[in-house]
Amino acid sequence: TSEDRLNIVQKSILEDPLMEQVSWIAHHTVSTGLNAGDGYGEVWIRDFNTFIQVAIDVMPDQQVQDVLIIFHFREKW
Repeated sequence: TSEDRLNIVQKSILEDPLMEQVSWIAHHTVSTGLNAGDGYGEVWIRDFNTFIQVAIDVMPDQQVQDVLIIFHFREKW
């Protein structure tokens, strides 16, 4: 079934020895800030839901809250 195939893929990803390195790189990258360079803050904000848990792990709570407030107001525009 498709659920069995999904479980196989999930298990394969979680057991991949590179996942620890990928996680470390993600945490390091997000800890340096929430922009992709000058003028590209929108890219990170738009995709923030992809790595919100990592941001919560490495950033001050207030900084994460500020980004979430931006989502709230953008949704109203």
